[in-house]
Amino acid sequence: MKKLLFLLLVCGSITTVYSSRLSDKKVQSEKQTMCTDILNVAANVIYPLKISFAPLWKDTNDVIDLEIVDDTLTNHVVSKFAKHVTAQCDTLIYLHPGTYYLIWANGGASIESPKLSGENISLFRGGWQGFANYIAFPFKVFGKDVVCEGQAVLNADPYYTGTGTLKYKWTPSTGLNNDTLPNPTATVTNNILYSVTATSPNGCIASGTVNLTVSPLIATQDSIKTSTCGSEIQLNSLTTNYNGTGKLKYKWTPSTGLNSDTIAHPTAIVTSDITYTVKVTTPSGCTSTSFTRVSVKPLTAFAGEDQSVGYGSTVHLNAFTNFTGAGKLKYKWTPSTGLDNDTIVNPTATIIKNITYNVAITSPSGCPASASVVIKIIQMAQPVIGIVSVNSSNKNVIVWNKPVSTAIDSYSIYKETNVSNAYEKIGSVSNDSLSVFVDNQSAPNVKSNKYKLSVIDRSGMESPLSVAHKTMHLSINKGQNSTYNLIWEPYEGFNVSTYNIYKGTSLNSLNFLDATSGSSTQFTDITATEGEVFYQLEVISPVYINPSKSVALIQKTKESDNTITSILTSYNSSRSNIVSNVVSGINDLNGESSNITIYPNPFKNELKIDFVGGSTFEILNLMGQAVYTGDLTKSAIVETSGLSCGVYLIRFKSGTDFEYKKIIKE
Repeated sequence: MKKLLFLLLVCGSITTVYSSRLSDKKVQSEKQTMCTDILNVAANVIYPLKISFAPLWKDTNDVIDLEIVDDTLTNHVVSKFAKHVTAQCDTLIYLHPGTYYLIWANGGASIESPKLSGENISLFRGGWQGFANYIAFPFKVFGKDVVCEGQAVLNADPYYTGTGTLKYKWTPSTGLNNDTLPNPTATVTNNILYSVTATSPNGCIASGTVNLTVSPLIATQDSIKTSTCGSEIQLNSLTTNYNGTGKLKYKWTPSTGLNSDTIAHPTAIVTSDITYTVKVTTPSGCTSTSFTRVSVKPLTAFAGEDQSVGYGSTVHLNAFTNFTGAGKLKYKWTPSTGLDNDTIVNPTATIIKNITYNVAITSPSGCPASASVVIKIIQMAQPVIGIVSVNSSNKNVIVWNKPVSTAIDSYSIYKETNVSNAYEKIGSVSNDSLSVFVDNQSAPNVKSNKYKLSVIDRSGMESPLSVAHKTMHLSINKGQNSTYNLIWEPYEGFNVSTYNIYKGTSLNSLNFLDATSGSSTQFTDITATEGEVFYQLEVISPVYINPSKSVALIQKTKESDNTITSILTSYNSSRSNIVSNVVSGINDLNGESSNITIYPNPFKNELKIDFVGGSTFEILNLMGQAVYTGDLTKSAIVETSGLSCGVYLIRFKSGTDFEYKKIIKE
C-alpha cells in the first residue's frame, strides 16, 4: 500500500506531491508500540518537473486528464489531475528520482501534446507510445549533488493510516527555510545529514533521514590549444560542475594577449607558447582553478606556384598565410620591378625578364613570414623563314614574315658551316627594320647555302632555330653540238612544285624558257644560239611573303612580257645564281696565252698586267658584270683594294677577238 500527497502548480496554483514506497532504500521507519495507527516516513530529495500544454487553436474549451504513474503502468498512480484548458497552462510537480510515465488518458482532441521539461528530466524510449485507452510518455527523474553551495527541496514521504494532520520537525535546521514543513528548501555549502520526525495527533512518531552531498567546485578545460602566431583563438573549452543559480566570477592569469581576463571564454592573440590559468569563484566563495596551454605555430606564407610565361605577360601574384586573426596583415614584395603595387596581397606583375619575387608578411602583433615565387620567361615560338634567294648584287638574301608581337627585340640569322648541320650566327636584324637580311659573304656562283632564323625577345631570350632554307646553285656545261646542260642543287625549305627556267642574251633580259617538275635537278637547252647566253632558275613560294617594309632586293617576273627586271615589288619567288655559256668556257681557260702575263695571281690590293700589243680589258664578276675597265698598250697596274674577295675574269679585246683569263682575289 502507499499514500499520495501532491503539490500542483496549475496556471499559477501550487500543489505538493509526496510519494513513498516501502521498498525505497532511504526509508527509515519507527513503529510505535503505544500508537494505534501505522506511521512510516521516508526522507528524500525531490526535483521539479514542468508539464506544458496548450490548445491547438484559439478559444478551445476542452478537458484533458493527465496522470503520472510509476514504471509498472499498473495503477501505481503518483499524481492525477484534470484541467479545463482555455489557454496555455504549466503544471509544476516534484518527484524523487525514478522512472515514470506521463499518461494522457482521455479528451484533449484539440489540445497540443503535453511537453515535459526540467533540469533533472531525461526523456527516452522514443517519445509518445500508444496503448488501448491512453497515450503514455516515458521519462526519468535523476538526482544531482549540490556543488559547493546550492538548494535542494527535501521531502518527508509518510505512510500513515491515521486521519489527523501530521506535524514535522527537521533537524538540524541549518540552511532550511522552514524546519516544520514536509518539503522545506535547504541551502547548503557542505555535506549534511538531515533527519525528519513526523508525529500524529495520537502520538505516533516516525522518522527518516536524507544525506545531502555537496561536491567541490571543479573547473576543467582543454589542456592544450593550438594557434598561429598573431592569430586570434578563443579559450572556449572551460566548463564547471556548478549547478547553482548564482553568477560565477573568473580571473585569468596572465592577461597577456587576452581581450578580457574576467570572462569565461576570452579570446587570445599570442606570439609564443603560453599557459593560462583561470580561477573560478562562486558567490559563496568556493574556488577552482584550471589551466590551458596555447601552443603557437609560426606564421607561414605561400606565394603560389612558380610560373612560366611569355615576355611582357601580366601575372597576378597572391600571398597566402595560415593567419586567422581579425587584424590586417602588412605585405612587402621585392623587387618591385614590374609590380603595380608592392604593398598589397595580390599585385599584378608585368614580366620582362626571369625574376623571383619575395613577399615579406607581418601580422598586427609583429609575427613575420615570407615566401617567394619564380616567374620565368618561356622561349618564343621558332620563327619561319619565308624564302631565301639571290639578289641583283649576286648575294644571298633571307626574307621572313614578322610575327605579330610586341615582345620581339630582334632576329638572328644563322648559316650552315662546312660541317653538316652545324650553324653559326652571321648577323641580326632589329624588329623595327625590314625583315630581310643580305649575306654579303655569300658566293652564289660558287655554292649554295643553308640558313636558319631565330627570334630574340626583349629580355634577351632566344627562340629555337627555324626550319632551314637552302638556296639553289645552278651550274652549266656544254652538251653535244650547240646544246647546254643545266644542273642544280634543289631548293630546300618548302615543297617545290615547279622550277621555272629563264634564258637571255643579257643579264637584264632573261625570258621564260621552260618549266620542269619540282623533283627535277637537270635541264638541257637544245635551242641555244651562237654567242653569250645567260640562264637562271626560279621557284614560287607556296605562302605569301610580306616583310614589314618594301625594298628592291629580289628580282620579279613581269607577267606582261615574262621579262625579269631588277625592280623588286614581291618576295614570293626565289632565284638562283645566273650562269653563262661564256663563263663556263672561261672557267676552262688555263691562262697559258703567251701574249698575256698577270701577276700576282691570286692577288690582294694590286694586280699587274703585261700584254704584247694594244688592247682594252674589263674585269668581270661571275655574274658577267664589269667591275673595272681599262686600256692596255704594254703593261698596267690595277688598284684592286675595292674588289671583294672571290673569282673574277679579265676579258681582253683586240679588234673583234676576245681572250679571257681567270683571276682570284684573296
